[in-house]
Amino acid sequence: MQNLFVILVMLMAMNADGQWMNYTLPYNGIAGTIGFYNVNTGVSCGNNTSSLQLFYTINAGSNWILATYPFEINGLTKVQFINSSTVYACGSEEISFANYRTAFLKSTNSGMSWVKVGASDTLKGSMDNMHFFDANTGYALIDSSLTGNSRFFKTTNAGSNWQRVQLVEAGMRLISIHFFDMNTGIISGRKYNGGPAGMYGVIYKTTNGGVNFVKTTFPGASEIRDFTFLNSTTGIATAFGKNGGNIIYRTTNAGNQWDSLLYISYRNMNDIESIQNTGTAFPVGNKMDTINGYIVIATMKTTNYGTDWIVKDINQNTYISALSLIDASNFLMSGGDLYSTPQG
Repeated sequence: MQNLFVILVMLMAMNADGQWMNYTLPYNGIAGTIGFYNVNTGVSCGNNTSSLQLFYTINAGSNWILATYPFEINGLTKVQFINSSTVYACGSEEISFANYRTAFLKSTNSGMSWVKVGASDTLKGSMDNMHFFDANTGYALIDSSLTGNSRFFKTTNAGSNWQRVQLVEAGMRLISIHFFDMNTGIISGRKYNGGPAGMYGVIYKTTNGGVNFVKTTFPGASEIRDFTFLNSTTGIATAFGKNGGNIIYRTTNAGNQWDSLLYISYRNMNDIESIQNTGTAFPVGNKMDTINGYIVIATMKTTNYGTDWIVKDINQNTYISALSLIDASNFLMSGGDLYSTPQG
């Protein structure tokens, strides 16, 4: 007997009353990442079993419309609104079996239609994340290996050309990026080190635009999954623990030192976002067990810069992959529902 897993795309939004509302997109797959400019205008990037699924909304997620985009794009990992109309997205396209090259897309109409930009798609691998300061200048993490070979790139002409700054460190899989200004920034991920037993979490900081990075290792974590900064000095990172569960780390000196704040068992938090200068940070993911894997939605929240946390599980069997915080009253999660049906 086999299990057939049917995956339904689901977006969830929390209103001002603290209630979560479900929004379903019209395809079977996972809504992998989302981005919103304001409470009404947003983009969802996902996949079904064979192709990218790129949708936009102009009414706060009540309705989602299929965007126009290059058919060869395989997947997108990050969306960033530059202004109300200009949106960037990064990811990859598959040029042959298990052979990928990077993809960088641009929309000038709030996500309704997209075009490939520049020479980035000639680079081998996947553009895993990006951070733009304005419409022209941004940084990106590009990886050429599934086990980790992240390189740090820069563009000054809106993605038309990408200049390689350096390979951060061989064997590193780096997926999260945040820059305070053109010189000072932080990236995070994991060291693969030959297999799961050798993994550990890493955070790098640069003060000269990526020319040099200072490395912090987290031996108790298998990966620093994501991080956010609540102001110029205080940041919070969420990590997968080596023995399972989730570890929360905090820095109060702009990433020079990180301290372990909290361990939560049986949870994997995939994304964390914050509302600047309010003390509010919100990680999301899933509660786990060793038999069924992902079971229900898990959320955490702090309103005092990580000193205290509220942990709340939502009794819905939905894999949660990403989060968008619009303001103090509007949080959106994306992912997909997993159901199993016995098949003879």
